Amino acid sequence: MRNIGKSNDQLFCYFVLHTINEYDVFTNLKRKEIVTNALNYFIAEKDLRVFVWLLMSNTLHIIVKSENGKDIQALMYEFKEYTSKRMNLLMDEKNDANSKTIQQFLMKGQLKELVLWEDVDELVKLSDGESIDKTIHDIHYIPVNEKIVESPEHYLFSSAGDFLGWNGFVDVDNDI
Repeated sequence: MRNIGKSNDQLFCYFVLHTINEYDVFTNLKRKEIVTNALNYFIAEKDLRVFVWLLMSNTLHIIVKSENGKDIQALMYEFKEYTSKRMNLLMDEKNDANSKTIQQFLMKGQLKELVLWEDVDELVKLSDGESIDKTIHDIHYIPVNEKIVESPEHYLFSSAGDFLGWNGFVDVDNDI
């Protein structure tokens, strides 16, 4: 059962992170695992609480909070840097034509450093149960609306299955 509302006097934050130029980066398992592993790392080591998540080919939708008074926007900035570095390592390791194309597309500036995410994030602060429920529904139904799956829980790279008691790829917090 979900406990909806404010906890620890913090609002739930809904972020939408976009890849650079909305390029379809997350099209294979290894690249998707960079994001899921990073989320789990930030949950375990950086006091990030993830309640809802959905990874599409070029966006990450998440509802989160930070623990211990950490600035959630600073934490998300750190997450974006962390995943960019991990993606760069994977691209260097793979050294195939597809990886080179993605690397060139995501290179930024004279530093020639891979930048995975756009600088600006969409952020909505959620405070009441109705807006939280609607946002959760809207997030989980994105792959259904895109005709990828018929039911939200069938999309593996989201928390929809966790809401049915399944264990997904990310250690979500069910206390929302």
